[in-house]
Amino acid sequence: YMWSLAIITLPAGMIEITCWMYTSQRQMTRMQRAYLGSVLSQDVGAFDTDLTTANIMAGTTNHMSVIKDAIGEKMGHFISNFSTFLVAVIVAFVCCWEVGMLSLLVVPMLLVVGATYAKTMIGMSMTRTAFVSETTTVVEQTLSHIKTVFSFVGENSAMKSFVKCMDKQYKLSKKEAFIKGLGLGMLQIVTFCSYSLTIYVGAVAVTRRSAKAGETIAAVINILSGAM
Repeated sequence: YMWSLAIITLPAGMIEITCWMYTSQRQMTRMQRAYLGSVLSQDVGAFDTDLTTANIMAGTTNHMSVIKDAIGEKMGHFISNFSTFLVAVIVAFVCCWEVGMLSLLVVPMLLVVGATYAKTMIGMSMTRTAFVSETTTVVEQTLSHIKTVFSFVGENSAMKSFVKCMDKQYKLSKKEAFIKGLGLGMLQIVTFCSYSLTIYVGAVAVTRRSAKAGETIAAVINILSGAM
């Protein structure tokens, strides 16, 4: 039975991810065309203020890549993981209701930690994109007006501006590394504590003869699989 599931899961997973990535690529191409058409339809004065080359390139590459990942591979993983979790909880309730009830306590804690971590990382990612755009603008303006820079001996000023932008990214990278480590650590702590509590409740249910050992093991395995 398990071998059959393993054999079916491999091609099914490949087909799922392939289809989602294919449709996300098509949608990203259409959005890039629409974005470029919208940029070209703007007034000339807009290119001197908001529509810099760095912002346009960031919009057509970085932002579009994020959207592609969200509606492609991540959407497929979300549907797959949510379906796995839902079926796992149902099976756990059928096999051992004590373990199934415990999932209602464990899951909210995992969701709170995961949502807080994801929200923080998204905010830092947006800040990083802004810093990269600022750095690109400095380099672009320096190279496009290189004769003017040399005429007014502005090499040191350009280098200071570039170093200042890179220093912002460096500080953000250190903060991002700390938050990422802390978030993953908290998520692992909550996950393994939940595993321990689930196994303990299952063992208590078996010793009190309120559930069978095989059904309890099946419920515990389903909860652990769904929590992943």
